[in-house]
Amino acid sequence: MGCAGSKGADSGGSGDAMQDVILRPEVERRMAQRLSHTASPRSYATVLKAVAVFKRRQRAARAARGLGDEAGSTALGGADGSTPPASPSKAATAASREDGIQAGVKLLEQRCKAHGMAVREVGGDGNCQFRSFSHQLYGTEDSHASVRAAAVEHIRDRRDFFGMFFEGDADFETYCRNMASSRTWGDELTLKAVGDAFGCAVHVVTSTEENWHLEYAPEEAKIDKICFLLYISPIHYNSVVNLEE
Repeated sequence: MGCAGSKGADSGGSGDAMQDVILRPEVERRMAQRLSHTASPRSYATVLKAVAVFKRRQRAARAARGLGDEAGSTALGGADGSTPPASPSKAATAASREDGIQAGVKLLEQRCKAHGMAVREVGGDGNCQFRSFSHQLYGTEDSHASVRAAAVEHIRDRRDFFGMFFEGDADFETYCRNMASSRTWGDELTLKAVGDAFGCAVHVVTSTEENWHLEYAPEEAKIDKICFLLYISPIHYNSVVNLEE
């Protein structure tokens, strides 16, 4: 396992940080080939187009109900800060959701094993996508904050591209401000942004039944690097390790 550089992973911006990225191109290419041989990946363009359509429909639905952008996110506590009792139907829905998540975890484990990989769990504190990227890039979760910062910086720098997914400047600025904060969940846009910022390809294996292999190609390849992430839909990202090593 080689390392291109000797500085610490938290030194400087993405340019300096790229000197510390762990490079193992032959191993990663074999991993990508095994995945692509089994399931042709959906490109990031297809994924982002679906995201844009979803966001437009969501905003149109809120506008039709006369609700603002904050609608749709319900509070967990009551007026006194207490948690209201769950109705039977809500309890059943929650149980069904948990069953689906556990089934997804098992499915991901099977997919990993079939492709010579194993799950490498990361912390579930809202930073899981960036923790997973940090592990893939540096071999440690600890640089998740700098990976997040690089993603947000890239989104701001490429406003002409990423801006198309938002209603206007205020919507875009709110997104960037929130995404820059620790514990804000990463999404499809940050998957693309991290790949672009570091100039590496990104493969995501999900727990969904169909279209479970996603590939994000960087706008410009800067290093010979492929990152592999696992996504337990709809709640958590993990990293992977290669069983060959």
